[in-house]
Amino acid sequence: MSENTFVTSQSWISRLGGSIKGIFFGILMIIGAMILLWWNEGRAVKTAKGLDQGLEEVIQVQEGKALPENNGKLVYVSGKVETTDTLTDELFGIKERVLRLKRNVEMYQWSEYSESKKRKKIGGGEETTVTYKYKQIWSPSLINSSNFKTIEGHQNPGTMPFANYDNIAATASLGDFNLPNSLKNRLNTFEVQSINKLDTIALPNGKIINDGVNSYAYIGQGALRAPSVGDIKVDFKTVPIGNYSIVSKQLGKTFEAFTTNTNTSINLIDAGTVSSENMFQSAIQSNKIMTWILRIIGFFLIYGGFSMILKPLVIIGDLIPFVGSIINFGTSIVSGLIAFSVSLTVIAIAWIFYRPILGVSLLVIAAGVGYYLFKKAKEKKTPNPSI
Repeated sequence: MSENTFVTSQSWISRLGGSIKGIFFGILMIIGAMILLWWNEGRAVKTAKGLDQGLEEVIQVQEGKALPENNGKLVYVSGKVETTDTLTDELFGIKERVLRLKRNVEMYQWSEYSESKKRKKIGGGEETTVTYKYKQIWSPSLINSSNFKTIEGHQNPGTMPFANYDNIAATASLGDFNLPNSLKNRLNTFEVQSINKLDTIALPNGKIINDGVNSYAYIGQGALRAPSVGDIKVDFKTVPIGNYSIVSKQLGKTFEAFTTNTNTSINLIDAGTVSSENMFQSAIQSNKIMTWILRIIGFFLIYGGFSMILKPLVIIGDLIPFVGSIINFGTSIVSGLIAFSVSLTVIAIAWIFYRPILGVSLLVIAAGVGYYLFKKAKEKKTPNPSI
């Protein structure tokens, strides 16, 4: 690993001007976060209702039979997914009757990391020390070394000699049904595929390595324990023929996504024999997780927005460094409390629209937080009576 360090300085006036400009972006972040939170609550409720509808309406299909009376209905089918297609890669000697064949290519390259440290100076200026570190790693994508801070001695090749690809069987069936691409693309029970041979003409420097767990081709001038920049590793993974469970809309002898009354799309596939109830429970849990992820993102966007709005106060305080640090701590707490209150308020109003009972309860909590902030601010403005 190598590294280079650069030091830059910024005046107090420049920092203050940048923070004032940041107020506009902070406002945009807050507005965008509020829209995200509102949309997320609507999405969550509609998805939950749609999954409940699907669980009630799904029809159990025995032995993969495409019965005419089930056409257009949501069905559950479980059984062996098979194919007659043979997926090949002549260059690496792969030829297998599988559902999916994936080639993964990695190149040994330079990568750049940076670490920065800021130091406030008397008078409000700021000094930033940035250290750029360079390390050689295996990467599945091309790293453009022309964007490095220090290019000399850290050049990467300009192209990858081989591309990653994902080859999926043209036909895959479960009983009477043919799987559409929307389901085949989600077959992901990958297993390591052994590489049998190499095209020695196309790959004169190639060698096959099997370590008991992985199987891959190594192409380059270096060796596995001491690779050189530009060396290549290629491995394959396949999805073999096996049992799967599907919940989707029957369309003749195939499937398509089922649309519920809330416009929720249901098109599920799981590896193995999984009951329809468990498949829906998994989808419900995924919906809850996504809802919380987006709520947290919304909160931090609002927090970041208010932090940017209050940033000029911190910069002004930085005329005396320790004062700026105190103000920064205070504005962080205020931004967090305001973000919490605003997030709850938006979610509560959305719930009043989508889920009235829960929404009113949440709005009361948000109002309580807002009242607490107002009361504390008022107490600070009121002078203490003399004794």
